[in-house]
Amino acid sequence: MRSSLLIILFFCFVSCKKDSLGNNNTNTKLDVPKVQTKFDTILPNSYLPVYPGSWWKYINTSNNAVITDSTANKYKKDAYTMLNQNGSIVFTSDSFFVPAYYYHLGNIRPSPELMWGYHSHYMVSSSYTANPFLTIVSDSLAIGTYWQATRMGGSSLNNPSWNNEVISKKDTSIQISGITYAPTIVLTTSNCGTFTPIPIMRKYYTKDIGLVKVEYLKRLPYTNGYEENIVSFHINK
Repeated sequence: MRSSLLIILFFCFVSCKKDSLGNNNTNTKLDVPKVQTKFDTILPNSYLPVYPGSWWKYINTSNNAVITDSTANKYKKDAYTMLNQNGSIVFTSDSFFVPAYYYHLGNIRPSPELMWGYHSHYMVSSSYTANPFLTIVSDSLAIGTYWQATRMGGSSLNNPSWNNEVISKKDTSIQISGITYAPTIVLTTSNCGTFTPIPIMRKYYTKDIGLVKVEYLKRLPYTNGYEENIVSFHINK
């Protein structure tokens, strides 16, 4: 009887030991980084409806040239990273499917621009002090709100070190070739390469259409004023 009891206790010990090892193996698996297998889509916003397969055509009043902005036919997968002072990655975002926007005013940034709502992801990675996104337009900010719009080299008026964007008007309307576009947000771009910002451009964004007009302001002797006005568009919503 005593020997039978010892045998039973032995098997109970072995069984408990196996369970303990099994639990340890399970805990080890929890330390393996998860691989993202599902990706959400960041849809366009109403004043910049850059749905895949869309396009916008503009005519340049100085030379009658036709300019076309467009989007890629499919959403693109995108993510961003943040770096520390030593250049090491300290954060990587989840990946999302976002619109790819071929934007003729984005000639100082990558083309196409990967759009996270109203924000262009213009840097693949960013330092801990930099923002990897640039705001194109906003329908939530108040009139008078401004932000840094571009980063360029040099400091002359023709090659500014940066530009600022300010919301000049909201809920306004504009007529182009007899057609009224409303509601419209007006942005004024100023060259901040000097002590006094110099307005150089106005952009007009209409709800459910996007960019409808660009005014290049006259700044003699540097530039002559002209416009780019929308003539047709297709939103593939």
